Amino acid sequence: MSPSPVRAARAAAALALTLLWAAASGPASAQAASAPAAARAADEAAVLTVFPFRTAAEPAYAFLGESFSEALTTKLVGLRGIKVYERSQFSKVTGELSLEKDAAAFFDAATTSRSGKVVSVDYAILGSATLAGKRLRCEVRLVHVNTGKAVLAQEFAGEYPGELFQLQDKAALAVARALELKLSDLEMRRMTRKPTDDADAYALYNSCLASGDPKGRIALLERALARDPAFVQALSLLADLYEAAGDPVAAMGAYERLLAADPADARAAYNLALLKLDAYDLSGATRLLEKLVAERGFDADLGYHLGLAKEFGRDGARFGEGSDLRAAREQYLRAAAADERHAECRYALGVASAFLAQGAAEPAEQLGLVAEAATALRGYLALAPEADNRLEIEENIALLERAKAELETYLGAKR
Repeated sequence: MSPSPVRAARAAAALALTLLWAAASGPASAQAASAPAAARAADEAAVLTVFPFRTAAEPAYAFLGESFSEALTTKLVGLRGIKVYERSQFSKVTGELSLEKDAAAFFDAATTSRSGKVVSVDYAILGSATLAGKRLRCEVRLVHVNTGKAVLAQEFAGEYPGELFQLQDKAALAVARALELKLSDLEMRRMTRKPTDDADAYALYNSCLASGDPKGRIALLERALARDPAFVQALSLLADLYEAAGDPVAAMGAYERLLAADPADARAAYNLALLKLDAYDLSGATRLLEKLVAERGFDADLGYHLGLAKEFGRDGARFGEGSDLRAAREQYLRAAAADERHAECRYALGVASAFLAQGAAEPAEQLGLVAEAATALRGYLALAPEADNRLEIEENIALLERAKAELETYLGAKR
């Protein structure tokens, strides 16, 4: 899907800063640059991603691996204590990870150690499904990304198709136990519920997983959902497929149907909020994001997008009428403190602080904001050294440092 106008505006921010600061000379603040971000707190949610499982079976059952990985994602996504990170977001670093998909229970420690410092993912779930006759075996590995070590490596076996759902439940519960999650009765019921009681709907879902035709996959899921509108695994996959097909309106409709069927689905609420943000439905996006904060607690991604929503005015223009840069900055500061590896919130903080400095009335306040902007942009480059606009950002940092020196001289002369 092509970048939305909101995300495109973010990419152009550094160039706008160059134009603003090239002529800067006067006064400017005293608030200190943002403090170093704290490491993940012991009681903070663990972040994990689920990779597609491999399948060893006859072609007619090629869907089994993906069926397990989709089921695990759906079952884990609503649990307190964890946050399921989108596979599409994680793909930006998978090229750096030496992932031994066939034999090992480990990532290569050297590459994961580097990648774990810049990506907010703590654990990855990998696995495989093997069908021989009617005997189905599923291997599940929960890998700590930063060290590359397996926290869980377990096999589950049963008869297919009769025990498929039970095996998926056991795998999800094993992951929850390995992460030492304390599940409520409601969470247990939600995790172990049967995805659908309609055998034909499930057959259509499995046919979708086995299909390589994007439009055909969507049609199969719509047929499955016509039979069982509360089939949440099918709804979740349908929303993803519509988004991948570049149809955000249909994707939003699917996420709304999913939330109607399962109001506790935090992943659906978050993804719907981002689509609303892309469509400039800022109030709708903000309501969803604030609801997630109230229900699941603050995290850096939520704070970053809450801040981004504040940057756009009622007319959809960045920094337009009705925008609230000070509120955006507060969200970015909080997000940076919540996650030391969240690069985007540092970029956003640098841009917001620099623009706020332009309108600051007091030299001391302007100085603080200039210093904060430079520190935040340096932090962004440390986390994203391969950024496409690195040279522009470095130029901006140099301009900010020059403005900082001039302001310090100005304030020193006044004393």
